Amino acid sequence: MTKKTNSPLVTREPVKVRATIEQIARDAGTSTKTVERCIAKAERSGWLAVSKMIGKEREFSLMIPEGFAHD
Repeated sequence: MTKKTNSPLVTREPVKVRATIEQIARDAGTSTKTVERCIAKAERSGWLAVSKMIGKEREFSLMIPEGFAHD
């Protein structure tokens, strides 16, 4: 079985953003648990690719899920 890969959100290289869960939670005014749940849901549905960096920092890339169609 081959692993499905998602397409980048744009045709050029996707913009990668680095942040910690704590930074995102603080900026969003919510808890780290809420941020973790939202990130996990976005990853599962194919909208977000997350790579772990050094320490707690992660790298986020926006994606378009496989098979997504818009009008």
